[in-house]
Amino acid sequence: MPGRSTRFLIDTNLFVAAIKRGKMRSTELLLVLLDGPWELVADDILVSEYQKYAIKFEADAS
Repeated sequence: MPGRSTRFLIDTNLFVAAIKRGKMRSTELLLVLLDGPWELVADDILVSEYQKYAIKFEADAS
């Protein structure tokens, strides 16, 4: 059986805190999750929500 990878779902509250407040612990956590070896999971609805808040708070969504 292949090894199991650790998967994370980034909660919308973490995403909003990270993009709204600038460089804080929430931002650091988000960057660690994005740059780490873990698999991130989300569905289309959650990704749409991230995009909505990125636009609302004028974050770079790329």
